[in-house]
Amino acid sequence: MSNHPIDQAVLADQGRELPELAFLRGRQRFQYDGAWLAPEAVQLLLQLADGLVLGRLQRGGHAAELDALEDAGMVDGTSLTELGSVTAGLMTSSPHTFRVSAVHHGRQEMLQLWSGNGVALSFAGAAWNGGAFDPEGRVPGPGHVNVRILPLLDVSTHILQWLGIGPAWSLELSPGGLSTQVLDAKVMHDAPGPLPEDANAAFREAWDQPWLIWSFEASGEGGTLEALTYVHAGTRGQYRIAQPDDDTVLLFAVGASVVLDQIEDRIQALVFDRPVQSL
Repeated sequence: MSNHPIDQAVLADQGRELPELAFLRGRQRFQYDGAWLAPEAVQLLLQLADGLVLGRLQRGGHAAELDALEDAGMVDGTSLTELGSVTAGLMTSSPHTFRVSAVHHGRQEMLQLWSGNGVALSFAGAAWNGGAFDPEGRVPGPGHVNVRILPLLDVSTHILQWLGIGPAWSLELSPGGLSTQVLDAKVMHDAPGPLPEDANAAFREAWDQPWLIWSFEASGEGGTLEALTYVHAGTRGQYRIAQPDDDTVLLFAVGASVVLDQIEDRIQALVFDRPVQSL
């Protein structure tokens, strides 16, 4: 018998006694393993890669940016290191780019990746964790990104960790449709109005949690793939968004493993120039 509490929404929906999975999600938090760079440091990196030469007097005006780039191993003095050249090259010449945008309470955060030659450059803003962006306050300041290079094979998992997506018992919400105004109020202001009278247990649990809307976009030399767009409903999991008309949004429960497959499939579709298989 599990020592973890029973998931009451699963019990009400399916009559099955399954444990809550919050203890697993807590083990999969995003790790800021790279160097932190402010927007000004990123801009200077690209300028140096484009041939900018800084003299002694000019260096003083860029001291903070150069110090950050040197701490990151991307410059030595005022010259790019091999890592700096590789980083700038991936940003400007990669054949494939992947972008995750996430919105909650009017705040948007981004995870941007550029890939080529079996690796990917990651620029990570504040990650979603436990119903908030960067609740531990690890991001140094507005616009800062955590920069690292990782194997292309790790990108899909990297994305799920940044979004705070973990295991959840996948349950359909009832009602499964919302007005666009209610969804906007829930995500942007956490003020969606009263709970629908016919809401099932999964809907009631999800309604009490902060909602995040996130989208995954992938583009390459052959064009841009159709974006994936989801609601992250906390412990209740991921709900794919479909919009049959301008006023209505439908939410469909999708397991975390399927979300991972969808992202990985789109990455491989671009890299290997094949159609998307996991719609």
